[in-house]
Amino acid sequence: WTMPAQGWERRALVAVLIVHVILGAYYSVTIPAWEANDEIGHFAFVRYLATEHRLPPPGTRLVEENDESRQPPLYYILAALPVALVNMNDGVEPHINPHMFWGPSKSGANRVIHDCACENWPYRGTILALHVARMVSVLIGAVALVLTLCAANQAFPDQPWIRWGAVLTLLLWPQFRFATAIVNNDIMAATAGAGLTWTLLRLATAPRPVDVLALGGAIGLALLSKNSTLALLPVTSLVLLRALLVASPATRRELILCTLGASLLGLAAVGWWYLRNLGAGVGMFGGAYSLRAVLQILTYGLADEGTSGLTRLQ
Repeated sequence: WTMPAQGWERRALVAVLIVHVILGAYYSVTIPAWEANDEIGHFAFVRYLATEHRLPPPGTRLVEENDESRQPPLYYILAALPVALVNMNDGVEPHINPHMFWGPSKSGANRVIHDCACENWPYRGTILALHVARMVSVLIGAVALVLTLCAANQAFPDQPWIRWGAVLTLLLWPQFRFATAIVNNDIMAATAGAGLTWTLLRLATAPRPVDVLALGGAIGLALLSKNSTLALLPVTSLVLLRALLVASPATRRELILCTLGASLLGLAAVGWWYLRNLGAGVGMFGGAYSLRAVLQILTYGLADEGTSGLTRLQ
């Protein structure tokens, strides 16, 4: 655990988290329902888990547009836990605006046609469930801030202005503010990435067996958050390799054993998801072209056709 020791920093962290929750709640209630990127598909996944208490069958489409049911399920499971307490049997569904500028008509800005009587406070039914899921994103974003502080403190233990600069930049970053207030798995991937960064910094500065095991769990959770976190594997492998090379012979043997344990831990976290997809014939990562897209991500070949492969992967 790498938290700043000074009392004022702990109080500052509490203040930052309070500000974050207030801003997150404000954003979540002011962003109109369903208007956030792909929120219709993300919420459909959450609602399916909350009502059916199981993952959607591989290859199933829950909505016609912006379907997200192929995504790794960590975020959706966390969001579905409180959403399951809400009664969503009101028949409320988003009504797509046929004149939105993305469509062939090229006119209109709203993603959906809104029913203010249904969507305004006090929230109830499906709209209440949507805002509950959004607040889960707010709480996940709070974890990202804590992990960012831990990572920055690990890298700059004697320079509080740098680590607090990192935390405050993230707190006030517009896209972070937006992502923490809507239903989406990007905030889960960002939080997992912050945790992985902290673990890698611990491993790079003073490698210990427990850090290797933590690395296995962190990468497993990151991969269970979003497929695009596969891009973190090369740097993770390089940091781990460096730790093995600089360690003493006795420590190296212990680290190698822990690396095997970490691999098993990571596989336990995400391997079942890959095996499930393979068994259903939808590809290891949930799509027919996913393996090719993964190779393009890992080699940074994202130009031209690679870009479409990345879109399929995500």
